[in-house]
Amino acid sequence: MTHLIKKLQVTVLIIVFSVTALLGCQTLNKAPAPTITKAPKGTEPIADLPITYELLGRYQWRLVSAVNSDDKAIVELSRPGFPVVAGFGYVFNDEHHVGFSAYCNGVGGPYTLTPDHTLIIGSGSQTMIGCGPKREAAEDKIRALEQSSRSQLTLTQLANGNVDNPSLPYYLLIQKMATGETLIWKNSALIDK
Repeated sequence: MTHLIKKLQVTVLIIVFSVTALLGCQTLNKAPAPTITKAPKGTEPIADLPITYELLGRYQWRLVSAVNSDDKAIVELSRPGFPVVAGFGYVFNDEHHVGFSAYCNGVGGPYTLTPDHTLIIGSGSQTMIGCGPKREAAEDKIRALEQSSRSQLTLTQLANGNVDNPSLPYYLLIQKMATGETLIWKNSALIDK
């Protein structure tokens, strides 16, 4: 019986020391929370703006970031010197059309923009001029991602100036593909043809 009591006392002491140690660790690890400061008024981005056919068609959109579902850069779309652009301003037979290019061939198709900012792109034709392996890889990749695709769009307006044209607002159009990739497009002025 005394052996049982001694075992019970040891068990109780172990429990008491364990609880005390845990409480002590919690007390020691209670560092003050970091202070979060807001950006000065007027410089914070404005997110989740309405996206319309008219707004998309008003600008040329240049790809500034392309990552896969693992948040790793998509190599074919991230090479300096091989920019990818999108244009949403073409209407044919009452259908809105989008075109993508790495300044050589063009690929695109008709698109629909739903009220919840879902972008649905159909399939269209592509030109096939030889442009060199890196530019062709960029155009092949953007075609594979965008044609017959579904994605969710969000629009953010930044308060700082648009480096392409200070008279333009500075928008970032975030396109989250149904397949997991995220593309970020920046607006610039339409190129006169």
